[in-house]
Amino acid sequence: MHQKRIRTRRRVESVLVGGTPLRQRMIEVMRARDLSPSTQELYVQAVRKMVEACGRRSPDAIPIEEARQYVAGLKEKGVSVTLRGCARSALRLLYEQVLGQVWRPVSPLRRRMMEDMELRGFARKTQLSYVRSVERLTRYFGRSPDTLSDEDIRRYFVHLTSERKLARATVTIALCGIKFLYESTLRRDFSATGVSRPKRHQTLRS
Repeated sequence: MHQKRIRTRRRVESVLVGGTPLRQRMIEVMRARDLSPSTQELYVQAVRKMVEACGRRSPDAIPIEEARQYVAGLKEKGVSVTLRGCARSALRLLYEQVLGQVWRPVSPLRRRMMEDMELRGFARKTQLSYVRSVERLTRYFGRSPDTLSDEDIRRYFVHLTSERKLARATVTIALCGIKFLYESTLRRDFSATGVSRPKRHQTLRS
């Protein structure tokens, strides 16, 4: 297993196209974020494919808008949802964490939510988890969360629990993030949605 990890790490270091400082910086960032070697390799390959599609220019010579257009065009090429998501995550990490650019402008609502979490002293990990929960809600409906009705929110959690059958812990994290947005940032009564924290399954003792 140890030798396999070493081989994977060497592949990661040899795949990324670009200047040595940029390559090394991306690898350092991924390691600091504790990404698995397999994820690192997927991210590196995603960057390499973008570089090839953009005339083999170094990533720091590819404007961020061009990179976003590249990701958007993957759907038309029939690339799977999973690989598109991987490409988006890899390029976002590259541009934000390595090149210091904003991959996607932060909306006023998201900025306000992040400020509210900062004021309450939430850990960085918790903040990211809550933001991701709201992002998934936004993608599901295709519009801003502040335009959703109580029934929309209820329907979303029915989707998570009954259709996708996600684990209790996963649904609870989504609930905490979305509930924080509506109660603390939007000042709405979340209880009107009828959504409550999933209960633990109890087993009968003999």
